[in-house]
Amino acid sequence: MGPPLGIRSITATPDGAVLLANVHVGGVPRSTDSGATWQSTIDVESDVHEVRAHPNRPGVVMAAAAIGLCTSRDGGVTWDVEQEGLHASYCSAVAFAGDDVFVSASIDHFAAQGAIYRRRVDGHDSLVAVGGGLPEWTDGIIDTGCIATRGSAVALADRKGNLYVSADTGRSWSRRASGLPPPSSVLIV
Repeated sequence: MGPPLGIRSITATPDGAVLLANVHVGGVPRSTDSGATWQSTIDVESDVHEVRAHPNRPGVVMAAAAIGLCTSRDGGVTWDVEQEGLHASYCSAVAFAGDDVFVSASIDHFAAQGAIYRRRVDGHDSLVAVGGGLPEWTDGIIDTGCIATRGSAVALADRKGNLYVSADTGRSWSRRASGLPPPSSVLIV
């Protein structure tokens, strides 16, 4: 059933009241007592790849999973799954930039191409493919930890080592590098 269980990502709500861990291959356990005890939230069969809490909104948490983009507005107690607007439901990375959420999607973990989508955090609109200089299809998936944000800067790297950067919250993009070793994460410093 895949690799051994392990923590792939962990996040805390901005008020520090809730911790959420992404157990791969698995779901998202949630703790409200600084990690002393954990309760299951998203089902293990959902194959979650990354979980992130919004940096300014204590109730908003999103997770990239094989079933789509999972959204919680109550700190991870309950979740809704979105697939509308995606070309495929296999989501592997998620990040917040200002009032927007970015998520990567592909047909599976070993897909030759993927795509990046966005929507407003507070919106209920469909996810929309990101353009503005970003190619329609990335070379391989954008995996866990490979979408980074800081202020209005957004960076992402695909499995083939292409690095794309935006200075305007993902409105326009430029490729800054290609042929890098397959990334395990991206960080903006």
